[in-house]
Amino acid sequence: MERKFSSSKELLQFMKLGWNLGNTLDAPMGETSWHNPVTTKEMIDEIKKAGFNVLRVPVSWHCHTSEYPDYIIEKDFLDRVQEVVDYGIDNDMAVIINIHHDDRRVLPTDEGHEESRIYIKAIWSQVAERFGDYDERLVFESLNEPRMIRTPYEWHLDMRQEQSQKAVEYLNQFSQLFVDTVRASGKKNAERYLMVSPYAANPMYACFDAYRFPADPSKRLIQSVHSYSPYNLCLNGKSEIAKFTEKDRIEVRRIMERLDARFCSQGIDVIIGEMGILNKNNPEARYEWAKYFVGEAEKRGIVCVWWDNHNDRSFGIFNRYTCKFHESAQSVLKGLFDGLE
Repeated sequence: MERKFSSSKELLQFMKLGWNLGNTLDAPMGETSWHNPVTTKEMIDEIKKAGFNVLRVPVSWHCHTSEYPDYIIEKDFLDRVQEVVDYGIDNDMAVIINIHHDDRRVLPTDEGHEESRIYIKAIWSQVAERFGDYDERLVFESLNEPRMIRTPYEWHLDMRQEQSQKAVEYLNQFSQLFVDTVRASGKKNAERYLMVSPYAANPMYACFDAYRFPADPSKRLIQSVHSYSPYNLCLNGKSEIAKFTEKDRIEVRRIMERLDARFCSQGIDVIIGEMGILNKNNPEARYEWAKYFVGEAEKRGIVCVWWDNHNDRSFGIFNRYTCKFHESAQSVLKGLFDGLE
């Protein structure tokens, strides 16, 4: 079966809700190095049976390439990425692959931007060649959370400072290079749907005036962001906050409203490629948050992709050893799908 979509909106309607194969092919020292088992088709079969129709496969390439400037990807690793992609495609799912934890290879700084351009072009040229015959269910995502690692601005830009201004501009250039590289590879990549990410994948930074959406004659681009909001409830494991409040609802709604104003209402579709809420032994709050978050996104045609690292004490909802969903995740799992109704 081959699928074509007349627009990114039609693709997102097909997607509905997604799941991340986190801490796996993005684990720099190997697929099982972050305590996950080898991924099997049985796992992805169960994810599809549960109702998820998007498989996001984060990929860290840098430990599997030759040195600068060629960055040739190891054949065995590229073969393995393709095998996992096929688990999703064979289940008639949309599949997203990206450049994930390659933060030392992609640096939006004066010192790092030239080598970053070489790396981005090398990786995406090879990936585009390998997957050039795949249909439109396969989506390429430029970068994961590109940022100035090990600087005071790693997660929080200050646009009054030149360093932050330059970082946004370098990332604008990286996104355009990604699009141009994939399009130039030909085959079905000429019209493949592509996702581009702002600084640190932060929704607010995507809404900055300095952020520039790439040019693309095919007009088949999607804005990618991540959101674990509100921070103290969803992402801060040191916080004892475990209830989902009206103030939290307002914060989630404002994020969706800003994405709608900047992108959705302007004809640019959005995928929240990572979202989630920590397990703080608070099943009711997790249910309420998941339902509200997905519901507010769905109103605007935004697709959500749950971040799953397998650990049910944090974001894990699916036990990859038993191929069953964690009992502790039943409330959040129900909330995710209730949000689509």
